[in-house]
Amino acid sequence: MTSAQTTRTAILKAAHKLFIERGFEAVSVRDIAQLAKANLGAIPYYFETKSELFVETVKYASEIENKKLPITPTKDTSTAKDFSNGTALYNVIESFLQNLLHDDSQSICCVMFREIHNQHPETKKMRSDLISYFYEKYTLPLSDLLTSIVLAMNSEVPQSDAEELAESVVAQCIYFVTHKAFIEHDLKVKKLPHDMKNKNFITSKTKHIYRISSMAIFEYEKMREIEL
Repeated sequence: MTSAQTTRTAILKAAHKLFIERGFEAVSVRDIAQLAKANLGAIPYYFETKSELFVETVKYASEIENKKLPITPTKDTSTAKDFSNGTALYNVIESFLQNLLHDDSQSICCVMFREIHNQHPETKKMRSDLISYFYEKYTLPLSDLLTSIVLAMNSEVPQSDAEELAESVVAQCIYFVTHKAFIEHDLKVKKLPHDMKNKNFITSKTKHIYRISSMAIFEYEKMREIEL
């Protein structure tokens, strides 16, 4: 790694730590430079604005996290049988939950959601850049993968419904991030183990989401007849 790359990485690491602790608006460029032990002028040299630095920080952190805990399987590594019998669906749900509930992923998600929902006009482009990045890098590939699995499990499901079933799987997993505080409180009230990173917790929720989702997929024709 060159000196320039080392400096840029140090800035991203410092920015990540401070943005998580304080939020975007409460962190100054000077704060980041001091923590990174970098010259104040180095930040505008690598990043035109603080908003650009924030976006690049989230990208940097999420890509490192996804390398440590990739969402599997991919189309290249799973057999047709895995796709059709539900094995691939189970594996994707399990790895997605592991990814989402890992400490670093929780931090990244919290930071991103917090700033995406901040309607300050100066951060409009930043919000747009973050949404576009995550959609292209993670949301769309995951949706395509899950849609392929749904269609392999039941070829009678129309494409549009397969896409909605894929969205349902993702939404059920993300629930454990958006409602983490409430779930942990509920577990404490019930005097149950409340470590959501625990293997038993993830296995239990994986099985639940898999059962509900696979039932909707395999029994699609019957469920379609249900009128509300």
